[in-house]
Amino acid sequence: MKTYLNFILISIGLIIAAASIQFLNISAKHILIAGAIIFAISLILSFITHTTKTSTPKIKLYDGDTVSGKVKWFNKTKGFGFITQSNGEDVFVHQTSIAFKPGILKEGQDVTMYVVDDPKGPQAENVQRA
Repeated sequence: MKTYLNFILISIGLIIAAASIQFLNISAKHILIAGAIIFAISLILSFITHTTKTSTPKIKLYDGDTVSGKVKWFNKTKGFGFITQSNGEDVFVHQTSIAFKPGILKEGQDVTMYVVDDPKGPQAENVQRA
């Protein structure tokens, strides 16, 4: 839809430009040739420059078991914190890994999650309320 609107606006602009050129005593033949060339170029560009790339949502698949834990602390301003697993080890959690809205954890809250290996250490993913 946006492409056709751009095409129409460019066409109207060309008509106005062609009418203005007539006052400069340029022959009609030259105006038509220039208009046709500009029209063709604008038509091609309107289809090329306004293509949008659609993004597909990324779905993460986890091959391990869910792990239970308790929120050690979570800083809602910074958007991260730590969860203590049932085995006593702490894992990092980022707010983008929280599967429920509003994406904020409370200290002492029971959760379930997947634990994935990250170069910086274990990280919680797909954090759910227990």
